[in-house]
Amino acid sequence: MTTARFGSITAVVVGALLLISGVAVSLLSLGSPQADTGESAFAHDAGIIRDGESMHLSAGTRVLLETATRENLGCTLTGAGRTVTPTEEAGEQVYAIEATGDYTVRCGVSEDILVFDLDVVVGEPDVPVSFTTSFFIGVGMGVFGMALLIGGIIWLTVAGRERMEWT
Repeated sequence: MTTARFGSITAVVVGALLLISGVAVSLLSLGSPQADTGESAFAHDAGIIRDGESMHLSAGTRVLLETATRENLGCTLTGAGRTVTPTEEAGEQVYAIEATGDYTVRCGVSEDILVFDLDVVVGEPDVPVSFTTSFFIGVGMGVFGMALLIGGIIWLTVAGRERMEWT
């Protein structure tokens, strides 16, 4: 096998692999759960309570109260002899619990209230690369792979013609 033929076959194979990888990376970035919202996948341990119900919370806990539609509620949280005043973190009303005890939630809504325990850091997503960046990396890989594939096919065709002329 001549060097020109080997190089062109390598270009075709590498181009095809880059093209397939680029498409895969782009499609995977579309399914990303944090598709460039700038939000953190904040919470875990989502408990569900109804308006006026009580729940036990430990000191040092930070909770977020929302409806299933992610509506930020203006709730009052009372218990352990005090009313907890919310603070704003990353655009959300977060309740910092200072004393362990049973707390009553009053939000004035008839639907379920989701209680999120914010033990993870609020702010930037845990994924270091945003949706936009990963999508365009995939598109770039795909375009480069397509160019390499087409160039390799042309190179292989030219090398085949030159070989036929020599015989």
